[in-house]
Amino acid sequence: MSVMAETTGPHGIVQGRPSTVYDLQTTPDDGHRYELLDGALLVTPAPGYKH
Repeated sequence: MSVMAETTGPHGIVQGRPSTVYDLQTTPDDGHRYELLDGALLVTPAPGYKH
């Protein structure tokens, strides 16, 4: 049996396990769009000015 170690990513988000609503609530307010989809935390940049 293998165990994945939990590490902290570049935004302070824990990696190595499925993300939770708590992880989504603790994301930084840095202009990125954070979404939670089936335990995966998706990060996309905000739309540009031409959008």
